Amino acid sequence: MASQDDSIYQPLQRGKACLYCRRRKTKCDGAKPTCRSCRMAGRLQGCEYTDRGPAMTQFLEDEVSKLETRINELENPGHNLPHGADFEAQSRRTSRLDVRSRPNDPHSSSPGSVASVLVQQMNPGVSRMLVNLFVERGELSGFALDKSRFYEQSNLPASNPNAPHPALLSSIYVWAFHMLNSDSFSGLLPLYINEAKRALASTINNRDAKARIHAIQAQVILAAFFYTNGRVVEAHYHATGAVTMAFSAGLHRALTPAATSSSSSSAGFAPGTFSLPPPRDAIEAAERARLFWAVYTLDACWSIAAGSSSNIRENGNPSTTIMMPWPVSVDEFRSNFSALVNGGNIIQGFFSSRNSAQGGRVTSHTALRAQASVLLKSATRLGENDTQRGLNDFREMARFISSFISNLPSINGQTELESVILMTNLVTRSLAHAAEIHLHVGRLASNPGSLTACMNSSLAILEVMEHVVAEESNIIDPTLVVSWTAAAKIFVWNGQGAPSPLKTTCNVASTRLRSFLTAVIQICPMMETQVKGVLDVLDGN
Repeated sequence: MASQDDSIYQPLQRGKACLYCRRRKTKCDGAKPTCRSCRMAGRLQGCEYTDRGPAMTQFLEDEVSKLETRINELENPGHNLPHGADFEAQSRRTSRLDVRSRPNDPHSSSPGSVASVLVQQMNPGVSRMLVNLFVERGELSGFALDKSRFYEQSNLPASNPNAPHPALLSSIYVWAFHMLNSDSFSGLLPLYINEAKRALASTINNRDAKARIHAIQAQVILAAFFYTNGRVVEAHYHATGAVTMAFSAGLHRALTPAATSSSSSSAGFAPGTFSLPPPRDAIEAAERARLFWAVYTLDACWSIAAGSSSNIRENGNPSTTIMMPWPVSVDEFRSNFSALVNGGNIIQGFFSSRNSAQGGRVTSHTALRAQASVLLKSATRLGENDTQRGLNDFREMARFISSFISNLPSINGQTELESVILMTNLVTRSLAHAAEIHLHVGRLASNPGSLTACMNSSLAILEVMEHVVAEESNIIDPTLVVSWTAAAKIFVWNGQGAPSPLKTTCNVASTRLRSFLTAVIQICPMMETQVKGVLDVLDGN
């Protein structure tokens, strides 16, 4: 017999329960802003929902209709002019769109660009909504700027020099419209993609530090967008652009103690094609660290996923040695700046396992994510080296990866974490296991221990994936595809031949993986193209 409490709860559609109840697998009534279970437990601030509901989508669809009318006016001047009473209504509607338009805009676009006009004339309420929608979970797509500061900047008029660069704003709109997954917005995507590209081209000779940082950030999230949607050529173009701009600006170089002061000293990053001035404060220092490692992570993971060469060469050249500290919180930059900036070769320090903030053990979820990318890239390179020297390095790397994985936060008991932090932790663990697979996969025939390592990591990736699916997030870090593909290949390769316990395990795992992949498409439709690539691997294609 159902209890009285049970009768309170009506079955909810997938994704309608709050995150806390989903993770704990407890009943949720879906009440907003706080469900009954969270109210009773005193979690008034911890009740978080991922679904947006119809109100926001409807509001945006109405505004998109106005934008489309404005587009028609811009593309067909002099045609379909409104008359009589309609003219007054049209004028009011257009004036709402013109709120952000200002003369002498420092970011002004070239004449004739429909999208550039639309960026300048975007209704501030719509702009705010789209920015909030993306930035809230943008870290999973490479967004590295300080959220609070960026929210403030995005509320400024386009004429203000502190307003976001149009390249970044357009890139964010592209992601936000795509996240909404509505046919109503599909027509705007090409416009804003083209405007982002056009605005990026205008930053090539721009020596303004903020414009440079925003351009690098735009390249990163555009590349992530194209990779997510299977547009690999465009993704590679923007990933290469991000790397080129980051290194030419000296973003890979060490920060200086001057970064935490308000000094206007010219000291800072090492000279380069365009050297950024010192960060004005700890917030900017933390932003730059996060941004560089977002660039590195993008290049490392997606070059492996696409089967292409990395754009970042770690060959001992002093001019390209990475000295940028691991990405940590603003508070850590304020309190531990001298230790963070004097670390020398950061990757060398990482592999020497120095127990220090600049090289070795860290606890920041963003830093661990970056380190997992370093591991994946290094392990993949070592896995392709079958020389005797390569064998020694292989054994050392195998021990290092095992130690790294064992020190990661457990995937269980993280129900209290913010959704983005939890998802980042899951990505980190998944990439670390992918690194182990890439290290061992080339030695499956010659080293019995490699098969065990590959199977254990593949099954671990499957376990992590179960938690990812349970989150029911409408935005998933697309680099997870690297891990899913690696696991799928192991299951397929070892699921053939004569009957054996190994074959049975692999076939059962393949079925589970297929089920999870199907769920990912339902939860996060934007991942469909990449997920189908993994399904093709399972199908033997």
